[in-house]
Amino acid sequence: MTSQSERIRQVKLHIESTLDQALDIATLASLAGFSAFHFCRLFQAYVGESIYAYRKRLLLERSIKHLQYTDLALSEIAYRSGYQNQSSYNKAFKLQFAQSPNQARQQKSCIITQSEQPILSSHTPLSAAEVEVVKLPTMSVLSYRTSGRYLEAAPLACQVLFQRCEQLGLAIEDSQLIGLPHDDPSVTHSEQIRFDACLSQSNTLPANLLVGLGLQQQQLPAGTYAKLRHHGAYLHILSSYQVLLLHWLPLANYQLRDSVCLEFYLDQQPQNLQPDALNTDIYLPIQASL
Repeated sequence: MTSQSERIRQVKLHIESTLDQALDIATLASLAGFSAFHFCRLFQAYVGESIYAYRKRLLLERSIKHLQYTDLALSEIAYRSGYQNQSSYNKAFKLQFAQSPNQARQQKSCIITQSEQPILSSHTPLSAAEVEVVKLPTMSVLSYRTSGRYLEAAPLACQVLFQRCEQLGLAIEDSQLIGLPHDDPSVTHSEQIRFDACLSQSNTLPANLLVGLGLQQQQLPAGTYAKLRHHGAYLHILSSYQVLLLHWLPLANYQLRDSVCLEFYLDQQPQNLQPDALNTDIYLPIQASL
């Protein structure tokens, strides 16, 4: 039998994947196998936020990317964030972030940032000339999610994912390890930051095999990405995101697309390498400017 926490996790993933659709409590309750009468109370008990507050926060956090890295009008951003008018959006935004949307638009923060990281890694000189625009096909992956600061959440997610795959007897030698850093730590509270560790899988696994293991089969959508290789420790990956977001993107004929960044970890046995010898390909989701 699927645990209650696992069923709530499935609901959270469904909300995230249908963020632009209105919430239907009856549908979500049915998805989780709960009665609609008790579902909202159970969700808040497990997540610490109501269903509506959870979706509202994700939409507001997403809107910061629209403000800082697109030319969308404030009225359009308000609408995409679930508000019928800009005034309501402004009030909700200021309540959440203690600043107005206009103030946020003037600030250029990085999608992934750690306050203790240096602005640039002295041993990882990069330039916008190294950025390549590529198209990726749809990818089937098996994933495991953790929450918390990326420097702790990412290695933990990878470790547990490998352990779970070993439990299932899966051959993963030829699989690509991919990280999905969903949130901006300068915006999202550390305990709410989401990270998915993924392994590419060509075969669909029976759902009953994944029950209780916290694993999720998902499709990473096809699309256009700005690709940049980060050389060195994950601790300093901010420098590569800064090149993409602050130097390359403003001069390119592209804007951010509403999708998660991808991190392809290229080293087969990273534990045997010095941190400065590691290589990670960063894929920033983009689309042609309007």
